[in-house]
Parts: sequence; C-alpha cells; structure tokens
Amino acid sequence: MIWGETLSKLDTLVEISNKYNGVIKTDIAIKHGVSRATLSMYCKQNKIRRIEMGSYVLVEGEQDRYYALMKSADKIVFSHDTALYLNHLLAEEPVKPSVTIISGFTPSVLVNSSSVVFYIKRDLADLGKISVKTPYGNEVYVYDKERAVCDMVRSYKRIGKEKVLKALRKYALREDRDMKKLFQYAEAFRISVRLYTFWKEAKLDFSVKAASEGESDSE
Repeated sequence: MIWGETLSKLDTLVEISNKYNGVIKTDIAIKHGVSRATLSMYCKQNKIRRIEMGSYVLVEGEQDRYYALMKSADKIVFSHDTALYLNHLLAEEPVKPSVTIISGFTPSVLVNSSSVVFYIKRDLADLGKISVKTPYGNEVYVYDKERAVCDMVRSYKRIGKEKVLKALRKYALREDRDMKKLFQYAEAFRISVRLYTFWKEAKLDFSVKAASEGESDSE
C-alpha cells in the first residue's frame, strides 16, 4: 500500500524520514504520492528544508541535524563538545553542534545559523578526522576523542574552563584513552603545557608526559 493513500502528504514525509534515517529523497517521496510541487510548497512553509539537490529533512520533529549540516557544507568536521558527544564521551547532546572548517572558507547559511563555528589552519584540518554514525545511522565526519579534547583545551577561553575540565575527567575514565596520541596532538597544536596544566587542575592521577615546548594562544 502506498502511504500517501492513507496518510496526509506531510505524514507521508514523516514516515519516509523515519524509515530513511531522517532524509527525504525526492524520488522516494514521488513514489509514495508526494509531488515535487508539494515538496516545494512545504519548503516555502518551512516544514521541510532542502539539504542538497533531491534531498530534504524535516524542520520540526526528529531529524538528523548532523547529516543535514554535513550535506549543506562538505568542508565541515564536527568538533569540540559535539565530537565528544558523537564519540560517546558526553551523554548530553549539545544544544548547538560545534563544527570546524578550514580558515578562509565561508560556512553555508545553514551551518552559520545553527552551529558554533571554529576555524583551523589547513595543515591541521585532517588531524584526527574520522567518520562515525550519528544516532540516526548516517555517516558524518568528526574528530576523534583525543582531537576533541585538544580542541576543548585550545578553545578554553571561548568554551569555559569548567567544561574543559569536565571533558578531561570524562576522557580520563575511558579505558580506550590513548595518552600518547593525546599529547602528540597537543604538540601539533603547541598546547602541551596548557593541556598538562589543565590535567593537573582536573586532579587526575594518570601518569602523563607533557612536552616542555612553548604553546600558542590560539582561539
């Protein structure tokens, strides 16, 4: 049975969204009785949003906002507290996703209006970049947990020290933590001394070795 025969057009789109990980494809919508004109009408009514040619997400209700953001700007990587959340270090989902893009690129309107944007030099943009599945099952780019911790420390003035210390404590409890990688990343960002100082301030007893070189005051 075609959904559109028994449901309203909008309910049909909700069903499609639920079945296809939060994404509504034009060809699938048409197959279930929702025309291109109806999709256009719902866009104008702000009930759905186009994320790329032939793909939409619901504006209200459940939707994969991470996938939608990535589709709207392929240069972004989820970072900071959002990377911690997607790497299962934080249980509470951030109100606004944090994303990092290469300095010099302009974020899309959707990214700029609905997320917290950080910038990074091109040569450090791919450090710790991995792909993970969102809670809706879609693959997105995100920084690994060690890079996410370093980003928190790097941006502590903007984020707030208490949130950084909380992130360090959460990371320290992980059995799969990689202290060698963590401090390798810190050296790349020239924040080794700062990371070690915060580590001690968080009253963590794990044995670590910090580089003695200077650090930058980035972000």
